[in-house]
Amino acid sequence: MRTMKSKIIMMVFCLASVSSLYGKTISLAGEWSLALDPENKGQEQGWHAALPLGCGSLKLPGTLQEQGYGNIPNFETKWIAKRVIKQNFPNYFVHPMYSRYREDAHFRFPYLLNPERHYVGPAWYQRTVTIPESWKGQRMSLFLERCHWQSSLWVDGKAVGTNDAMGMPHIYDLSSLKPGKHTLTIRMDNSMLFNLGIDAHSISDQTQSAWNGIIGRMELQCSAPVFIEDVKIVPDVAKRQARMTVIIGDQTKKPGSGTLTAVVSHKGKTVLKKEFPAKWAANGGEQEVVLELGKKAVLWDEFNPHVYDVAVSLKNKKMSVDYATSFGLREIKRSGNRLLLNGSPIFLRGTLECCVFPLTGYPPTDLESWLKIMRKAKEYGLNHLRFHSWCPPRAAFQAADLEGVYLQPEVSMWAGLTEEEKFQWALAESKRMLETYGNHPSFLLMALGNEMHAEPEYLAEMLGTWQQDNRRIYSGGCNYNRALKDKAVGEKYDFFVGVKGYSAKLKTTDSARYLAAGKNYFITRPPQTTIDWREVISSFNMPFISHETVQRASYPDPAWQAKYTGSFQPAYLAIAKDQLAERGMLDQVPDFVEHSGRWQVQQFKEEIEASLRTPNMAGFQMLGLQDFPGQGTALVGVLDAFWEDKGYVTGKEFRRFCAPTVPLARMEKRIWSPNETFEATVEVTHYGAEPIPNAKVEVQVLGPDKKVLFSEQLTKAVSIGGAIPLTTISVPLSKYTAPAKYKLVVRVDAHENDWDFWVYPQSLPAEKKGDVYITPVMDKRAMDRLQSGGTVLLLPKLQLLNGNLPQCFTSTYWCTVYASRAAQTMGQICDPNHPLFAHFPTDKTTNWNWHELLVTARPMILDEWEMEHAWPKTYRPLIQPVNDWNTNYKLALLAEARVGNGRLIVCSMDLTSDLDTRPVARQFRYSLLQYMNSDAFDPDTEITLDQLNALYLVKAVEKKQ
Repeated sequence: MRTMKSKIIMMVFCLASVSSLYGKTISLAGEWSLALDPENKGQEQGWHAALPLGCGSLKLPGTLQEQGYGNIPNFETKWIAKRVIKQNFPNYFVHPMYSRYREDAHFRFPYLLNPERHYVGPAWYQRTVTIPESWKGQRMSLFLERCHWQSSLWVDGKAVGTNDAMGMPHIYDLSSLKPGKHTLTIRMDNSMLFNLGIDAHSISDQTQSAWNGIIGRMELQCSAPVFIEDVKIVPDVAKRQARMTVIIGDQTKKPGSGTLTAVVSHKGKTVLKKEFPAKWAANGGEQEVVLELGKKAVLWDEFNPHVYDVAVSLKNKKMSVDYATSFGLREIKRSGNRLLLNGSPIFLRGTLECCVFPLTGYPPTDLESWLKIMRKAKEYGLNHLRFHSWCPPRAAFQAADLEGVYLQPEVSMWAGLTEEEKFQWALAESKRMLETYGNHPSFLLMALGNEMHAEPEYLAEMLGTWQQDNRRIYSGGCNYNRALKDKAVGEKYDFFVGVKGYSAKLKTTDSARYLAAGKNYFITRPPQTTIDWREVISSFNMPFISHETVQRASYPDPAWQAKYTGSFQPAYLAIAKDQLAERGMLDQVPDFVEHSGRWQVQQFKEEIEASLRTPNMAGFQMLGLQDFPGQGTALVGVLDAFWEDKGYVTGKEFRRFCAPTVPLARMEKRIWSPNETFEATVEVTHYGAEPIPNAKVEVQVLGPDKKVLFSEQLTKAVSIGGAIPLTTISVPLSKYTAPAKYKLVVRVDAHENDWDFWVYPQSLPAEKKGDVYITPVMDKRAMDRLQSGGTVLLLPKLQLLNGNLPQCFTSTYWCTVYASRAAQTMGQICDPNHPLFAHFPTDKTTNWNWHELLVTARPMILDEWEMEHAWPKTYRPLIQPVNDWNTNYKLALLAEARVGNGRLIVCSMDLTSDLDTRPVARQFRYSLLQYMNSDAFDPDTEITLDQLNALYLVKAVEKKQ
């Protein structure tokens, strides 16, 4: 374990590794004059010489929007994310439910975080600086760590240049300046200069926001006219050495010579010091040296992120310049379907980072903020972050270096690459990425962008250019299979990220948009733990990584709005709170959050394990570990947008199924009967630091009371790899209580995982309906029963129910705005101790045993916006699906009430079809009828026929005259 002292040493060096690129600096942080230029007339009117009268001021680093400049968003705001239009969000633009929120005074747009100010266009920043006399004749630069997007610089009214780097610093040479006062004028334009994609996280206001400003370090830098321009370090793991190339720049235009000194250290302790002569021409030069680290050199990986610090100096009698960088001794290669790090197979357990920073709308540039993110990712068992369509600042790479996280930055694109001008920009941007961040050992993978078409010749040239730097592996656009059809392009891919192979898919659900339930394995296949992606992997000759896995949502807590203390507000939370209050459900929020979340975690678990069950898979990239507050608002994380726990799962619990070592079990089904023999194949996926020569394996079956009913112990040698067989168990169930829930537990040394399964009776006593009248319609007989004090079980025809809602087993996929036909619920809540469930053991939320009931069920709407005959606000259904936060219906699958003198239960689950082959439905029906024939069935809520009719598209029954 690293000590706090060593961490502090590394953090200090990380800061020094940037600031010591140059000898002296003058910070430009502070007050700047500001003039907005929405009509883009500033250059024409000479603002580079003098800003117009009456301009404002702000503090940099920062953005103009967070300091009160720009337009207050309203219904007419022209977002960069042009998908924010009526076609994609029709309800908001036309539904009277949102009329209040479309008004300027109460404006709230629920489908992305709402900035306090919005501005897209040029803005001009200006201030004076003083160049000290001691800088005369030296090399001087203006350093702006991160701009958004294009900067243009004038000094004393004279043009210096323009820079359009998206993910790298903007640096301008100011060596010609003389000592004294000078006026710096910067024009910053956050418009879409090239179409990078209306939703690209580098530019869109879906997540990052359309900010205009400068963030991070901004300073004047000074060094000798002969200077170290760059240091490139290429590790050689086999030889335990590194090849260092020092690029020397020279503004004197004279050849020279001197001594280069390289000091390699780790946590402040010198490992190697080497001096060697250096010569350079009038225009500079390169010096290459091999750093012999020796047999005891330590390799870098997720388990031991050993970072070497390198201090380089160049000296002669006239000058002395320094440069600091760092590297890790590591090597990434591909071998067939596998990724090899330092010769050992690795498996990427990743999440997307989509530039979600809800306080500021832009990424942090300090190390501590990124350390928090990397540590949280590892706390939840991850070792990989994909920066979807953007490239993070240097601090992200530094933090990942220290924490052992594998990064995949991208070239800021989510749009087709079909025009020469855009291709040249993307090629230049990618080269800047490699030059700026190339030494970082965490920079393991690189891709062009997301789900984008690229002309084959462009893609081939780009990949070929990147591969001249062999320190990482490369891919084109994530989830774009068609690129591989061009053989010349496909051969250049080092890995592929996707959801489909050539004939099979790689996710339980393969599309968020216009999703049909039939394409969802969680719906079409009975609960099991056998799904894997071997068929897909077998059709590829390269490492295959699953694209944007899981995407199952959970319900948010409106109280989270208190966290938004910056310049953005989550309108969706405010609107949801209003709707919940109107429907009498605010007090249910804690249950909604917890139990939608617990079911979400189960779906995470199954999808992650499907990847882990695939022997030659290279990894997965979840979407995501944290919530995504754009594109309709997709609350798909087990962490909120701030990388903080939501309260229903811990990192320790998550690591049971997401970690370097995960025990696995293959069960053909989860629903069994006592006349069967329970069977499971036990495996382990182990991508740890070393093989386990004598792993202690224990397999148990626990009963409802957690007593051990079966146990097997063995010792196995576990190599590094996926889905390694351990044992197969067979457990006769004839003596097992039914109905009941059981748990299979597998331990491999200290690693433990578990799976629920259920045993239901293969037969039940002859059904006794008693006084219960069962009917699909409220016919005269049903009404007579109720009027005379009888009992009615109404099992309505589902196609007649109001709302025509989809199945309610799986949770909302992404968000209902994009995938409303997939699901509009996120689990359910019920009371396991209620007498309704006396013969049907259940959890408080959805679990896999509910599959048989819920895949064909349709929720009933008891209350919605301005529902004329809503059920009472205080009413709580016995089985209540948790509706999506955009609509907040009060839903029910089973509701009880008094109607007239009688008692009624309405149930919208299929309790009649094929009961001889549906043991779960059969058991639930039995438990329901037992309850309805007992004294416990005593509804305390009375409803009218109008309220009953409100459940239907058409009236269920006519009132008696």
